[in-house]
Amino acid sequence: MADERTLREQFPDAFPTLTPEQIERLIKDRVCRIYADGERLFTAGDPEFCFHFIHEGMVEIYGNVGCDTTPYLTHLAGDFTGDLEDLSGRGASVTGVAKGCAKVCEMGLEDLREVLNTDIELSDIIMRAFIARWRALEISDQAAVNVFGRASDREAFRIRDFLTKNRVIHRWYDVGGEAEPTWRRI
Repeated sequence: MADERTLREQFPDAFPTLTPEQIERLIKDRVCRIYADGERLFTAGDPEFCFHFIHEGMVEIYGNVGCDTTPYLTHLAGDFTGDLEDLSGRGASVTGVAKGCAKVCEMGLEDLREVLNTDIELSDIIMRAFIARWRALEISDQAAVNVFGRASDREAFRIRDFLTKNRVIHRWYDVGGEAEPTWRRI
């Protein structure tokens, strides 16, 4: 797994810095909410997408919920959450948790699509960030979907093939032939 500094260095487009004017256009007339320390903003697999702009505080991002107890990324004030999976309607691919008290402005998928369709500058920044984040998530091994099976199992292959063809980031665990299967260590 790549560390946060490496992800930010490898994928600078994934974590853009918005100007005050861009922030104003993005969050105007949006609902802001205060999250307490440890409160979840979203959980991997949540079907309802909500774009979050972190106005104050921090939001930690976790992959592989239930497997990892250390965040692989922390969004700071001025950052926003999301990746391509969110726009696809598949649900969140990671989990976001407030670190300390966090003031977050939220918008649903339709409101985000309106911004993407009407503000070319913000659309370009957000879409480049989403694409870069999807790629970073793919190589960082922080998939929300875990597949367990034997390499020789036809059904396990069909599941992996389906996920790959549909561009769903996933982790494969071969549970056959090890002294201690990977799935028992998770």
